[in-house]
Amino acid sequence: RSAKVHTNASTHSSESGWLIGGGLGSYSMETKITILSNTFTSTGSSTGLNLKGGYSFQFPKNYINIYVFLTTLSDGEVKYNDINIPGHKIEVENHSGLAGDFGFYVSPKASLYFTLGLAKVYVDYYNYRSSSDSLRHAGPSEPGLLYGVGFGYKVTDHVNVNLGYTTNTSKRKAEFLLRQLPEVETTIDGIKLSTSYKF
Repeated sequence: RSAKVHTNASTHSSESGWLIGGGLGSYSMETKITILSNTFTSTGSSTGLNLKGGYSFQFPKNYINIYVFLTTLSDGEVKYNDINIPGHKIEVENHSGLAGDFGFYVSPKASLYFTLGLAKVYVDYYNYRSSSDSLRHAGPSEPGLLYGVGFGYKVTDHVNVNLGYTTNTSKRKAEFLLRQLPEVETTIDGIKLSTSYKF
């Protein structure tokens, strides 16, 4: 008597659930400030710690992860490329938002995904007018479009590892320098390696 063996070609879990995760990334930043008709560009780079939490909707062949995230930067200072302004300093402190990863499985454990969401940056501007008098203006930008791509690998039914790239451009109304400044535009690009756990 022969026994039939049934195999399941797909080994990923189809159960949805809450997720938490974190990771490390490398980020590049560019800030553009327009004074009258002149635009001054500042650039910088930093490593960042990323934390996220949300819900994972699992389907037989694809998934949707919806989450909020916060990235804190170790060195968010951006420096002027076009002009040297003594005593002026711009620093991008963190990057946060709401995003979704829309993925599809290319094998039982591997997947490709697209990221889409809204994000903002928290920018500090320092104007040291003298040794005893400093002017600081800090605040978040308005939410801007976040998008990217990534690769995911399911270690177990609950643990996933991701390697992804995202870019986000956001603007904030300028409350510093000259009154003629309409806004400050910040672009932050990042490549991060992260892991997540699905309950």
